[in-house]
Amino acid sequence: MNTTAAPIDRCAHNALTARCEAPAITEMVKAAAHLEEAFAAVPHDTAALAATG
Repeated sequence: MNTTAAPIDRCAHNALTARCEAPAITEMVKAAAHLEEAFAAVPHDTAALAATG
């Protein structure tokens, strides 16, 4: 009887999850970078933005 679990990098579920999640994570990182650049280009008062909600 084999009681040792397979390493996570060899698990079929891990491969499927990685294929599904990797593109979404890449897009989120791109979007975050875009927002950081946009906010850096436009000076703003964060306290005033928070007050106006």
